[in-house]
Amino acid sequence: MDSAHQQHQVLSQFRIIFGAMRKHFRQLEQKTGLPGTEVWVLHLIDKHEDISVNEIAEAMYVHQSTVSNLLASLLRKSLITKEKNPRDRRVSVLRLTEEGGKRLAAAPAPREGLLPAMISQLTPEQLAQVDAAMSLLLEKMPLSTADLGHSPLATM
Repeated sequence: MDSAHQQHQVLSQFRIIFGAMRKHFRQLEQKTGLPGTEVWVLHLIDKHEDISVNEIAEAMYVHQSTVSNLLASLLRKSLITKEKNPRDRRVSVLRLTEEGGKRLAAAPAPREGLLPAMISQLTPEQLAQVDAAMSLLLEKMPLSTADLGHSPLATM
């Protein structure tokens, strides 16, 4: 395969990935009325009892302040509750409200987003190959994009 054909193939594959992600985000929003990042937070709260803000940030690979903003939005929409843990007042307990549960139930899978779900299905060897290939591309990118690594895809 010649270089021009391979370049077109790689570009086409990126378009397919980004197009599929955008389509999934649109489906999430149409079915739930929520952005994909908020659906992911609801999913994490539902899946992990007593999950903390830090644990949500770690699972989503975003900053804690991003999660705090997402939680504030979900609280304003009455989709979650946030109460102090009676055993440890320093810790907040997050729970879905009935409406939050309904919205989450309406969300098409994967609720954590298409790309995180696909990445989680890779073997360690496949993940290393993708990581190496992506690192090669990122070496060619302008340095001003480095801060994007912790931004939710749905907000880009």
